[in-house]
Amino acid sequence: MPTPFKSIGLLGKPNDPSIAETLDVVYRFLTHHAYEVIVDEHNCCFINEPDVKSSPTESLAQQCDLVIAIGGDGTFLTAAKAIAGHNVPLTGINLGRLGFLVDISPDELPQRLQCILSGDFREEHRYLLRAKILRGGEIIREETALNEVV
Repeated sequence: MPTPFKSIGLLGKPNDPSIAETLDVVYRFLTHHAYEVIVDEHNCCFINEPDVKSSPTESLAQQCDLVIAIGGDGTFLTAAKAIAGHNVPLTGINLGRLGFLVDISPDELPQRLQCILSGDFREEHRYLLRAKILRGGEIIREETALNEVV
């Protein structure tokens, strides 16, 4: 099955040096295979290339066919909120501890990426929830959540 992806966004926990090595590996893999890669503006500093395309996290989904979150489940949840409403697939590389939502480990790169890019993947549809906290009949806070509200 041919891949529907041409432009791929990369994001991670903002300014976190622990993602630098994995971010660089993924970036180089994708550019080597001629994908357009756009890195969130908080982490483009970890790519040692002069012409890295970057974007604010909140507009990344408008420019990409796929977004890859690099970090843990928290990063994945943040990414899901950022791309909500754009119908862009999201996958992740787990640098955290648990990995309930993010199941690709750095050891599995580039094999797992190659599978995804060649169309060999199963898409899971997840529901986004809108939570509102009311006090005295007025909304005091409103958030988007993936799977559960805590």
